[in-house]
Amino acid sequence: MRDWMKTKNRIDVCDEVEMILQRIGEDIRKNGMVFVIVAIFLVICNLLFGTVCPIAYFFGVPCPGCGMTRASFALLRGDFRLAAQYNATIYLWALYGVLWLIDRYVIAKKGRLSMVLLIIVCLITLVYYGYRIYTGTMVDVGTPGKINLLFADFCYKM
Repeated sequence: MRDWMKTKNRIDVCDEVEMILQRIGEDIRKNGMVFVIVAIFLVICNLLFGTVCPIAYFFGVPCPGCGMTRASFALLRGDFRLAAQYNATIYLWALYGVLWLIDRYVIAKKGRLSMVLLIIVCLITLVYYGYRIYTGTMVDVGTPGKINLLFADFCYKM
């Protein structure tokens, strides 16, 4: 009886993994072109303006997500202090990303919880942005017009 239960549990897990992979494949097929367009946009902005943030280039002020790319790479390297210096809300965004992935692919819902969490994280990011502007603690975004490749900082520190 126990052997049968173990086999049944393995089959259930395999079915669940197959369903998750199927959902991921569907999303890639539906939204793949969006990712390609965004990637092309970021490369063009970087080559033309020296930054991936058109707000910083055109308006001369950093955007609320300023430092988020560098914070992401620092977080991936395990440099948690540096990630917080670039943009402390990276931890909220990373947590939201994990929760969204679980909600979308494991639980398989497009729930309201994800939307509520997204709004909360966006609001906290905006408040933190205001705080950083008010206290003058924004990280230097670099000089517009200077080529600043996305992965240079990440690759150099590895």
